[in-house]
Amino acid sequence: MKSLKLIMIILLVSKLAFTQTSSKLEKNKFEISIKLEATKRKSDKYFDNDTNIYTIDQKKPEKYYRNNNYLAGNIGVKRFYPKHFIISTEFRYKLWGFKEYFLSPYQSYGFSYTLFNMDLSFTIQKRFILYSRLEIRPRIGITIFRTLTKGFDSTVYYNFEISEYNNYYLGSPYKIGMNMGSELNYKIVNRVSFTASFVYYTPFNNNYGWTHGERVAGTQYPWRKYRKKNDGLYLGFGMDYGLTK
Repeated sequence: MKSLKLIMIILLVSKLAFTQTSSKLEKNKFEISIKLEATKRKSDKYFDNDTNIYTIDQKKPEKYYRNNNYLAGNIGVKRFYPKHFIISTEFRYKLWGFKEYFLSPYQSYGFSYTLFNMDLSFTIQKRFILYSRLEIRPRIGITIFRTLTKGFDSTVYYNFEISEYNNYYLGSPYKIGMNMGSELNYKIVNRVSFTASFVYYTPFNNNYGWTHGERVAGTQYPWRKYRKKNDGLYLGFGMDYGLTK
């Protein structure tokens, strides 16, 4: 009988503690977040009509573009709900593009072309409190992808003396997709938190959108053509600020 009473007391105290903790956690009804995200995505070379084999020294390819690292700036608003749920809206300004190098008859040749995109996401998150200041927040949501850079006509080629290139976008500039991942949130002071995240963004119809052709200037040289999808796993770091106490 005493054991049963003790168990009931422990359960009651635990429930009261959880209720108080939830009450404190729900005070911050809104947060505004700022985050910088990065991803690494290589281009897919799908066409190369160069049949020559060059004997050029390739011991230092790092001097040419090959590290396809891209950044996205993220600003969002989070709305807190009971039972530890969050609904968030995020706006991302994203850099994308092509960074490659290839052999020419006389040297290795590198090029870089930057594309600009906007993403708008609506996401639901679930809060799991690891301890009073640390939370993990799994997330899943819908993302609208919008490319801002316009492609050139596929029959027009632009000459910059050293290179000739063609840049083209296939399909609608708008695509709908999803985002999923998780955030790790650490409260520094009452209203300010540090957030680390990893989130995968992808359109539902994740086909190749951008294509890029490049060659050394002169019609006697062959074309190399690249393409790229619009998905990516982003690692992010940022700050959250509570708009209410």
